[in-house]
Amino acid sequence: MASKIIVDQLEKTGGTLTALTLPSVNATTGQYMQNDGSGGLGWVAPPVAGLSYASQWRLHTTLNVSGAAPGVVIAANWEQPASTDFPGVIGSGSPMSVNASTGAWTFPDTGVWYVALITESNANASAHLSNRYIYTTDSTGSSWEQAAYSSYTHAQIEVFSGRVEWLMKVANTSTDLVRFSGGTSANSDDIYGDTDANRTYATFIKLGDAT
Repeated sequence: MASKIIVDQLEKTGGTLTALTLPSVNATTGQYMQNDGSGGLGWVAPPVAGLSYASQWRLHTTLNVSGAAPGVVIAANWEQPASTDFPGVIGSGSPMSVNASTGAWTFPDTGVWYVALITESNANASAHLSNRYIYTTDSTGSSWEQAAYSSYTHAQIEVFSGRVEWLMKVANTSTDLVRFSGGTSANSDDIYGDTDANRTYATFIKLGDAT
């Protein structure tokens, strides 16, 4: 019969180190033991190598925007690319989701996220300013703050592209949200949508865990 030692804790003889308390449950395949900093040992999954999540969404229908900041929120008409080769997401679990009424995007996981909005638009008037915005909140949308914006001055009616980016720390997926909007000093701009290709689209990439 093989010998075994049965203990609840491990402690260095004569030392002042905190005793280590062993886990009370078995590990699953691939997990390893981690110290919580107070002597408690538990089982955790190994860190993910490389990016754990990436997602793209496109605007499938053209949206007309007008007015100064915050302009018109880009809320409805978002979709993921319907491609069998790449369905618009890398990673398992819950995907990004958007509220079609408020335009608020919910992240599937905490961490530091790269967020980008790329638009193709038609300036419907000459000599005016077009703006694209990223707004964030940590209070479930009760108040929004301008996190990033880009501006484009037009001397004539023309088609133009815009890009705005933000690195966002998501500590709570229920309250830390993001949304996009567009505005103009003229009567209106058309932000183009296309269901067959990325014309106006958003990119979300989890870069790492929040610290």
